[in-house]
Amino acid sequence: MKTLGPLTLLIVSVAQLLAGPRHIIDTHIHIYDPSRPEGVPWPPKNASDLYRPVYPKDYMKVIKGTGVDYTVVVEASPWIEDNQWVLDTIQGHHNVVALVGNLPIGQKEFEESLKRFDKDDRFVGIRLRRIPKELYRSPELIEDLRQLAKRKLSLDVMRAGVTPADLAFWAEKVPNLTIIANHGIGMNPNGHPVSEEERKEIEVLRKHRNVICKVSGLLQPLSKSPDAHHLDYYRPVLDLIWDVFGEDRVIYGSNWPVSDKGGEYGQYLDIMKAYLAEKGDKATQKYFWRNAMKHYRLNKVIGLD
Repeated sequence: MKTLGPLTLLIVSVAQLLAGPRHIIDTHIHIYDPSRPEGVPWPPKNASDLYRPVYPKDYMKVIKGTGVDYTVVVEASPWIEDNQWVLDTIQGHHNVVALVGNLPIGQKEFEESLKRFDKDDRFVGIRLRRIPKELYRSPELIEDLRQLAKRKLSLDVMRAGVTPADLAFWAEKVPNLTIIANHGIGMNPNGHPVSEEERKEIEVLRKHRNVICKVSGLLQPLSKSPDAHHLDYYRPVLDLIWDVFGEDRVIYGSNWPVSDKGGEYGQYLDIMKAYLAEKGDKATQKYFWRNAMKHYRLNKVIGLD
């Protein structure tokens, strides 16, 4: 077999870098319709920029030309039947492939609801939003987390009220559960170095290999500062995330349509492409699609190689 020379290897490496991600899986969008007879529990009526029907067809218009191949819906509604509404709504949309649901974790209805939705391969996990603080470390919650792990479903977590120490506790109690911290684990880029206090808080998750960071929702600051349109505005937060989690524990998500508050969909995507280009082709492919395939176990609904 002929060996490639240094110049050829360099050309191949540059070509890979310029090519960018071969696939893109957006692991975080919302769909909903406030005009339904029953309405919606989220977003609130006073959120004028969000309170409108949002369907897969609307998302398809937004991502046109961006290179996004597939997406995962994250359910914001606590109404159990809204999980079914999403699954029914995305049926037939081959680009919208999965749902991270919203079920009453830590409550008696949880197990039966989980059994019901787990029958659908598109149901890949649940998202823990706001629950009473006293439930965080309760036996009931831990048992429900074990049920998720047993079924090979993931747990998405929104930072609201949940600390990295809570995530570390769950990761230790249920080491075979994949825990996905949403929106850059709640870190808000501001163009300045990350405080030592915040750095120490996030550091506790370094050793927990089953805790993943979804780098989503970072676009929102774009409307607040002209500097937010540049990669360096986000770099302190991104560098900390990559240092703590590493290239195997980060995934891409947009948080559309909430991300519209900051700017156009392609702006955030371009910022992340630029950052990942510095990390190399292997890290780029992991961040934009390989890690999503692995951590959400999407091989049941799509085939990528």
